[in-house]
Amino acid sequence: MSNLTFCIIFQCIMVALTVTYFIIVGRRRISEITKYLLIIGSFVMVHNFGYLLELMSTDAKQVTMSIRAEYFGGAFVGTYLTIFIVKHCGYRFPKWLQMIALLFDAFVVLSILTSDYNPLFYRSIDFTTEGFIPHAVLDRGPLFSIFAFSLLVQFSANVFFLTRTMIRTKYHRLKNSCRILLIPTLIPPISFFAGMIMPIKDFDFVPCSVAITSFVYGLIILYGKIFDGFDIAYANLVKDLREPVIIVDGEYTFMEANESALKTFPHLRKRAIGEAMERTDDWVKGDKCGEIVRDGHYYAYYKSEIMDGSVKLGYSLLLFDLTEERNKLDEMRRLKADADQANQAKTEFLARMSHEIRTPINAILGMNEVIRRESKDENISRYARDVENSAETLLGIINDILDNTKIESGKMEILPYTYNLTDTFQYIFNMNTLKAQEKELELIMEVDPRLPSKLFGDDLRIRQVLMNLLSNAIKYTVQGKVWFRVRGIRMEDQIRLHYEIEDTGIGIKEEDMSKLFASFERIEESRNRNIQGTGLGMAISKNLLAMMDSKLEVKSEYGKGSRFSFDIIQRIEDSEPVGVFRPERCDGVKKDYKAGFYAPDAKILLVDDNAMNRGVFRNLLKQTAVQIDDADSGKACLDKVTRTPYNIIFMDHMMPGMDGIETLAAMHKLGDYPNKHTPVIMLTANAVTGAREEYLSLGFDDFLTKPVNAAKLEAMIAHFLPQELLTEDRPEDERGTDVTRTVPAETDGKDAAAEENRNADLPELEEFDWDYALEFVGTKELLLETMEAAYEFFAELSEELGPMAERIEEEGMAGSYRIKVHTLKNTSATIGALLLSKLSVILETAVTQKKFDRVRALNLILLEELEKHMTRMATVLPHSGEPQ
Repeated sequence: MSNLTFCIIFQCIMVALTVTYFIIVGRRRISEITKYLLIIGSFVMVHNFGYLLELMSTDAKQVTMSIRAEYFGGAFVGTYLTIFIVKHCGYRFPKWLQMIALLFDAFVVLSILTSDYNPLFYRSIDFTTEGFIPHAVLDRGPLFSIFAFSLLVQFSANVFFLTRTMIRTKYHRLKNSCRILLIPTLIPPISFFAGMIMPIKDFDFVPCSVAITSFVYGLIILYGKIFDGFDIAYANLVKDLREPVIIVDGEYTFMEANESALKTFPHLRKRAIGEAMERTDDWVKGDKCGEIVRDGHYYAYYKSEIMDGSVKLGYSLLLFDLTEERNKLDEMRRLKADADQANQAKTEFLARMSHEIRTPINAILGMNEVIRRESKDENISRYARDVENSAETLLGIINDILDNTKIESGKMEILPYTYNLTDTFQYIFNMNTLKAQEKELELIMEVDPRLPSKLFGDDLRIRQVLMNLLSNAIKYTVQGKVWFRVRGIRMEDQIRLHYEIEDTGIGIKEEDMSKLFASFERIEESRNRNIQGTGLGMAISKNLLAMMDSKLEVKSEYGKGSRFSFDIIQRIEDSEPVGVFRPERCDGVKKDYKAGFYAPDAKILLVDDNAMNRGVFRNLLKQTAVQIDDADSGKACLDKVTRTPYNIIFMDHMMPGMDGIETLAAMHKLGDYPNKHTPVIMLTANAVTGAREEYLSLGFDDFLTKPVNAAKLEAMIAHFLPQELLTEDRPEDERGTDVTRTVPAETDGKDAAAEENRNADLPELEEFDWDYALEFVGTKELLLETMEAAYEFFAELSEELGPMAERIEEEGMAGSYRIKVHTLKNTSATIGALLLSKLSVILETAVTQKKFDRVRALNLILLEELEKHMTRMATVLPHSGEPQ
C-alpha cells in the first residue's frame, strides 16, 4: 500500500467520523448549545471532505478547487468552536466581536476563492508529486499569517475559558463538563503546531485533528450526557421564559440570567460569571420569597436552591411581575376602604337611629308598665297589653336590624353563662302562647324530661333563634298546630340538644328555599303582605347558629307545613333532670304589681339630658320609695357628686357637652369626694357599640340597656344598694299611696298661678301634638315641666344659632352647631313640636354633609319657627314671659 493510498483511507475515516458526529448531534433536541455543535460539525465535515479531495487531486487545477472547498468549511470552525466554548462556560461572546470574527473568516474564504486575482492569502498554488505524498505547493501571502494568528488566539481562548471555569465554578456539573471538553479541545492547536515541526510536512494534520475533536464531542454527548437536560431545560424553561430568571452561586456571585431578566436589570449585561452582584441587588440574599420594586414595577421573587446531590451549587431566582395584580389589589383595598367607610356610616346611622327610636319606645313601655301596675280596670289592662305587644314588635324589628348590623361588622359575640333550661322553655312558651291563642292554634311543647336542669351556653342567643323560628311558624300557620320539641344525647359532661319546630302552615316552595336566609328577603311577599316582619330573622338565626358551631336544617312541603331543626352542644352544669315540663299559662295582664324592695333611705342620682327619660325612670321606681335626684348634663353631675353622697349613680351615655364616658373620667379626676366609691351604672340605647366589657373597662360598674326594663332596673338597684337599706314591704300606712320621693330642689320658682295652670286642660296650639308628647312624658304635669325647660332652652338657642350659622365653617363650629340642633330635635319632639323636630333633623343632616350654604338658609327659617313656637308656649306658661 502506497503512502498516498494510506492517507486517503485515513482521511476517509476522518470524513466518516465527522458524518457520525453530525448524526449523533442531529438526533438531539435542538437547543442553543446543540445548535452551535451542529454548525461546527457541518463546517468540520466540509473541511475534511475538501481535504480528501485535495489528497485525491492530480494536478494544480484540482488541488486549487479542493483547497477552496476545504477552507469554505475550515475557515469558520475556529470561530464557532470558540463561541460554543464561551457560551458553555457561561460567558457572553459579544455580538459585535462575533460579527467581526465571522466577517474576517468570510474575507479569508473570499480571498482564497479569488486567489487567481489577488496574492493576499496565497500568492500561488501549484502541485507536485515529489515527497511523502503528492501534495499542493503553496506560496502563502500575508493574510495566511494573520489567519493563523487568529486561530492561535481562538484556540488559546478556548483553553483559557475551559480552565478558568473549571477552577472557579462551584457547579459540579459545569466543572466536570469543562474538564472533559478540555482534552479534545487541545487536539487542534497541538496538531497545528506539531504539523509545523514534524518531518512529514506534506500531510495536513489540522483537518483530522478537528475531525477527531468533533467525534470525541459526539461520544461525550452520547455517553457522557453532559448536555442532557441541563442545556435543553435552560433553553426551554429559562431562556424563553417571559418571567425574569437569575442564577447565582453559593456566594451570591452572578452566574446567568435570561433575556427577560436582562431587560428588567440592564446592568446584568455587564456582569461576568463569578462577579459580585451590585449593592442594589442585595435582595437576592434575602428570604426565600419576597417583593422588590424596579422602575415602578412590583416583582415577587422565589428563590430555590440548586442542588447536585447533597452539594448546594447556588440559587435560582424566579421573578413574577405583579404590577397589574398589585394595582388591582390597591384598587380593591380602596374599594374595601370605601365599603368599610360606607358600612361604618351605616353602623353609625343605625346606632344613632337605635338611640332615637328606642327613646320613645322606652317612654311607651315605661309608662305602659306604670298603667298595668296601677290600673284595676280589666279593659285598660287589656289595652295596655296590646300597647306592650305592639311596642315589643317594634323593638323586635329594631333589634333584628341592629343584630344584622352587628353580625355584618363582626361585632356580634357569643357570651356563655350558666342558665336554667326550664326557664328557657317557660320563656319560649310565655312569649308565644298568646300569639298562638289569638290565631286559635295549638302550641304543643314536647320536652324530654331527662334533660339536665342547668347548662352552660349563650341562652340569650339560643332563645333568640327559637323565638325567630316559633314566631315564624305561628305567623305563617293559618290553622292547625305548632310543635316545639327538644331532646338530648349525653356525651360525658356535655349534651347535644336537638331542637325542632314544626308547623302545619303554608310551607315553602322548593324554588324559594334559596331566599329563606337572604337578608331583607321575604318569601311570597305578595301572598303574605299582611304578615309583619323585616326578612332578617332567618338570616340572623343562621348566622347565630354558625357562631355556636351549629346549622339550621329545613324540611318543607308546600301547602302542608315546615320543620326547622338544629343541634347544639352545651356543657352540663347540673345533671338533675328537668322532669315533666308543665308551663305556667299567662294571660298577659299584670295584676297587683308589687315592687321587689322598699328603700326609702336610698339615694340615687340619675344623669340624663332627656327630661322624658328622667320622668319614666321616676315612675318605674314609684313603689320602691327611693329618693331620686337628677342632673341634665355631665357638668351638673360633677357639681352634685362633689356635694351630695349617693348610693348609686345612673349615667346616660349620649349627652351633649360631656357624654357619660367623659363625665365618669372627669369624676375619677376629682380625687377625694363623697361618691368616690359609689357604683356608676351606664344607661345606653346604643345597641351596636354597647358592650359590657367595653363599659367595664372604662370604669363603669355595670350597664343597663334602653328601653329600661322595670324588673332589670329593680334587680340592678337591689344588687348595688347596701342590704341594710332594703326591705321587702313598705309600711302599712304608706301602702296604696305614691311614696316616691324626690330630693328637694334648692329653689322652687313655681307660683300659685303656675300650679293652677297645671291643673287646667291643655289648650290646642298650632304645630304642637299633645297626644304625641304625652306618649313620651306620660303625664300633663311632667309635660308642663318639660315645656318650661324647653322654653328656656329655646330662648338661649334663638340667640346662639344665628352667630354660629354665620361662622359655621370655622374650626370646631360645625360640631358645636350640630350638637345644638341635635338637642333641639329631641327636646322639640318630646313636647310635641314636630315641625321644629323635623327641621332640626334636616339641619343636622346638612351640617354632617358639610352643606354649609343650606345650613345658613335653613337656619333663618329655624329661628323664625323658634320665635313662633315660643310665643305659643307662653300662652300655657304664663310665668315664662314673652320671648325676647
